[in-house]
Amino acid sequence: MGVFGKHREAADTPRGGTTIVADGSRIHGELTLAGKLHIDGYVDGRIDCQGDVSLGRSGRFEGEIHAERLLVSGLLRGQVHCKALEIVSDGVVEGEVVTDEFVIESGGRFVGQSHRREQTDAQVPESSLPQVDLEEALPELSAEDSDQLTTSG
Repeated sequence: MGVFGKHREAADTPRGGTTIVADGSRIHGELTLAGKLHIDGYVDGRIDCQGDVSLGRSGRFEGEIHAERLLVSGLLRGQVHCKALEIVSDGVVEGEVVTDEFVIESGGRFVGQSHRREQTDAQVPESSLPQVDLEEALPELSAEDSDQLTTSG
């Protein structure tokens, strides 16, 4: 059972209804939603959704998407940021994924890079990196060593 089959508390569900992009519809631009989104048509752009997003078999999305959970049965190309991603049979995701939970069912395909959310959220301050003086760290090359580096092949 994938991440979408898990029981959720009613208090976790964002307010608002479900927005549907029907098969044959085309949207280009930015969508900001408090509720859920289901795509059977084509969307190109950016989606910021506080709820779950599902991409149906006929659904196509290109761009950047931020969602609570994402279920992909169609084709998604771009960047994904979510708590949970599930690619079901015939679903395809191409691009970069940043998520905590990642499920690919038999027949689903993923081509790209995936990262856990805490890996991308953690920034290492430059001041905490060790400072290395290259002249002290690297031994000097003798004239003979230098000749070997330029003439070897």
